[in-house]
Amino acid sequence: MYIAIYPGGIIGFDWILLGVGIFADMAGYFGGYRERERVPYGDQIP
Repeated sequence: MYIAIYPGGIIGFDWILLGVGIFADMAGYFGGYRERERVPYGDQIP
């Protein structure tokens, strides 16, 4: 998201778009970490 909004500068509504992008990135990261419990032998993954 940052690369998409950077060329014109980060002003106004761009901050909201950047926040949504960061939230989506973190949700994917932490959601994937939590789903390891559903995978057989998931507790052995480092």
